[in-house]
Amino acid sequence: MKNRTVNRGWLKRMVEAGNVLARTSYSFDEMTGEKIGDKWIPARISTGYGDFTPGVYNLSDWYFKCHGGRAWRNDDGTIELYIHSNLYIALQVNPKLGK
Repeated sequence: MKNRTVNRGWLKRMVEAGNVLARTSYSFDEMTGEKIGDKWIPARISTGYGDFTPGVYNLSDWYFKCHGGRAWRNDDGTIELYIHSNLYIALQVNPKLGK
């Protein structure tokens, strides 16, 4: 099965509804020793600078509308959100909440 494009507007609405889990697929912070990509945690949209909630993956609104970004569904059902060259985020629809 080929990777399939995912509409980032739909993906953003799923995050806003609380239906998405996230983990870092690749981040510059991982290279500097900060291990943040080991487990799936709930995702949320941050409303601006300083809006940070501990224990959840805080996603910027900008991640879903930047010109160089894209998203696609992998064979295992995860969704890869590519923001820019050193930030990829793996997402999945929370299996407890359905699709």
